[in-house]
Amino acid sequence: MALSCSSPTSCVALDNVGNMLNYNGTSWSGPTRVVAGTYFTGVSCPTSSFCAAVDGTGSALLREGGAWSKPAKADPGGYLTSVSCPASSFCAAVDSAGNALLYDGTTWSARVKVDANGLRSVSCPSSTFCVAVDSSGNALTYGGSAGWSKPSRVDTTSALDSVSCSSATFCAAVDTAGNELTYAGPAGWSRPSMADVYGDVTSVSCPNSAFCAAVDAYGNAFTYAGTAWSKPVKIDTYYVIEAVSCPNPSFCAAADFRGKVLTHEGTTWSAPSQVDSHNYFASVSCPSPSFCVAVDNPGNALIYNGAHWSAPENIDPMGTLLWVSCPSPAFCMAVDGYGGVLTYNRSKWSARAQLDPKGGLVSVSCTSSSFCLAVDTYGNAFPYSGASGWSKPLNVDSHGAFYSVSCASPKLCVGVDSANYAITYNGTTWSAARIDTSELRAVSCPSPTFCMVVDVHGNALAYKGSKWSRPATVDASNEMVSVSCRGTNFCVAVDLRGDALSYGGSQGWSKPAKIDSYYDMPSVSCPGSTFCVAVDSVGNELTYNGHAWSAPTNIDAGSV
Repeated sequence: MALSCSSPTSCVALDNVGNMLNYNGTSWSGPTRVVAGTYFTGVSCPTSSFCAAVDGTGSALLREGGAWSKPAKADPGGYLTSVSCPASSFCAAVDSAGNALLYDGTTWSARVKVDANGLRSVSCPSSTFCVAVDSSGNALTYGGSAGWSKPSRVDTTSALDSVSCSSATFCAAVDTAGNELTYAGPAGWSRPSMADVYGDVTSVSCPNSAFCAAVDAYGNAFTYAGTAWSKPVKIDTYYVIEAVSCPNPSFCAAADFRGKVLTHEGTTWSAPSQVDSHNYFASVSCPSPSFCVAVDNPGNALIYNGAHWSAPENIDPMGTLLWVSCPSPAFCMAVDGYGGVLTYNRSKWSARAQLDPKGGLVSVSCTSSSFCLAVDTYGNAFPYSGASGWSKPLNVDSHGAFYSVSCASPKLCVGVDSANYAITYNGTTWSAARIDTSELRAVSCPSPTFCMVVDVHGNALAYKGSKWSRPATVDASNEMVSVSCRGTNFCVAVDLRGDALSYGGSQGWSKPAKIDSYYDMPSVSCPGSTFCVAVDSVGNELTYNGHAWSAPTNIDAGSV
């Protein structure tokens, strides 16, 4: 959810299906539909009577006097990622293609290219000063009539996810590796310093130079007191906290991806409170056109039999299922964000078993019922060998947090991480290679001599037995999140804007085609070139028959 608090008695949250929720200092309202199906990516409310919001279609909306305007295409064809408004007469918004737009109280300016990389976040304490950060560790400033500065590399370790500025002389930024940086005006930026050993810090909010609060994708929060950051503290067992907003040091609100909110009033955080309920598909796996399994964030699994999807079955009481891998209709393995694993054997799911004591399992790949490999955000790999079960964790990636793993055989697995590395297992040893300048998001290896990787800037890279190709832009300006390949001549990738594109070997990649107006599709699986299934963030599935995609069909009843 996107979140902004103008005071301790006024907060606005916007979710990924087009709803708004209000906080009045005591309680949250129920969800109210603003725009059906809209995936809101940012909101900024400088006062209780004015807000600006942006979404993944390039639209901007204004809330004035309690009513929202209709969406206006401020950034045609763009994916707006963040907006910041110090007053109702000025806002700045940025997109995933490195463009910036300004609002002058009446209209939005045309977008201006200010960065070659995707911009992740912008913060404006006044109409004459803003800071934006990008996915390659750069920061750039806006100085009113002076315009935008050139991007400057301030973080060589990872992508910057969020920035918050209380004035022109103080900002804090956080990155996907768990580092923080502070800005002190003419003195510039500090060096990245580890603040969160769990990594993947998603949001930061600084009401002044003596206080900031930050949250991460593992349910932790930590604060800055003017000179140093506190240690991360677990505040949300449902993990991914997407946003935090602090109008002053004595009040903050945070929201997670499962529709739960938390408040901080001086010293402690409240327990998570459910205010917006919808199910979020995380992963799908299809070993054949007549068998697929999809898993969602509340811990449900759904099975496709070639004609129909089953009703959701809750298999994981802990929730936060993140990945499922089915090498055959007789066997599947699923992992959750708490470090739990579950197996499916022909018709029944096992009870959840704790594998990773730290939590943070993010992906698993199985070549058969006798071999799987799971990875976590701490750089650990967990091999599974059927009757022998799971082995102890092996720390194989010291560079970044794993996002995805794919195994063509027990002697060829590739994992990709947030630091742009591909980590390869040859059945005996592990090796690491930095293959991109952008965060790697997903990998698919249909054979030991072929893998395909996609990144957050719309690039694809292929491995053809001996080395990786250079990144090639195939989905300009969009964050690709999943790829599935069957053989060396067929792959399908999906992105955060509801687009799908296919790879045809020597024919290369097709142009992205819009298949889902709900946008965020986290997973796709193709057992062959004539059948694929994709799932989205509001409980829909879409199927591909070799020629065209079906319309989205809702199969997870709690999703809208």
